Amino acid sequence: SSVVEERLANTSYKVVKKEGVCVERLDSLLSKYLPDGQTIDFLSIDVEGLDLAVLRSNDWHLFRPKCVLAEVLNTPLDEAIKSDLSIFMLSQGYSLYARTYNTLIFRDKSQ
Repeated sequence: SSVVEERLANTSYKVVKKEGVCVERLDSLLSKYLPDGQTIDFLSIDVEGLDLAVLRSNDWHLFRPKCVLAEVLNTPLDEAIKSDLSIFMLSQGYSLYARTYNTLIFRDKSQ
């Protein structure tokens, strides 16, 4: 992947083995492991460039964290605000609350 190639270009490390992993939707994981009645105050997503895909895999009616963090790498603030990830979170009823260097922080507007 481009992330692996980029990281290997700037280090003496090398890939010695690749392994496949099972991938599940976020709503499936939450259905399996979140106890009944448990609310989510804070959800942090960091999946090396696939943050939007993970967020799209949630059922936002069933699972509504109060605060969601998602990574947007190497993006100026004006572009991050207009990013597909920001637009998606706005469409789910979240507002952009804050930002760190590579992370956007969204808050549920209904909270």
